[in-house]
Amino acid sequence: MQIFYLHMESEYEKSLEKEFEKFLEALGRYLKQERENQGFNSVLPFANILDIDVSTIGKYERGQENLTVKRLYTLLRGLGKSHNQILKFFSISHNSQKEQVSISFSEAQELQVRIQVKKYSEKELDAHHLVRIHQMLTVCFNHPIKKTVLRDALLLKTYTKHFNECLEICIQANWIQMTKQGKRKSNDQKYFTTIEGKRLLITN
Repeated sequence: MQIFYLHMESEYEKSLEKEFEKFLEALGRYLKQERENQGFNSVLPFANILDIDVSTIGKYERGQENLTVKRLYTLLRGLGKSHNQILKFFSISHNSQKEQVSISFSEAQELQVRIQVKKYSEKELDAHHLVRIHQMLTVCFNHPIKKTVLRDALLLKTYTKHFNECLEICIQANWIQMTKQGKRKSNDQKYFTTIEGKRLLITN
């Protein structure tokens, strides 16, 4: 037997209605700005990746529609925010012991990575490759960055063989591309996560 609970809005909730409307508007502006910062000047490609209706995302960005916590989490993940970054977004700490968690692909994502790499290489990827590839896609997610910035973000002092190998895998798989094709040594060369790379990151 299912029991359904009807939520009755309290007088206190009603008194916050105007404030909540302003909150939704501010949140919508933030979501739109973050989307555009990633290079999604149009809502359509972003909506396609998340499999959410374009008009629905438009309403969120205009502050015209309430959204569940799960939907907000989905949008923020789609905007390249890690789980820990989302918790910080709400100033929430889920780990009082401050344990370091190594973030990598889910099992389904890992399978996609291995299948794609097998198309052009016989190399067997180990756990270190998967973690590094995930890190690279995440760091390059929001906007194009120089190779030195990518290296520093991964806390490396030099371009290690492993770093170069993982970056090449990302380029060959079309998960990361260069702003200046055919000019790898250009001083202005930058790297960015492609639509395919972003889709890989946010696909469960």
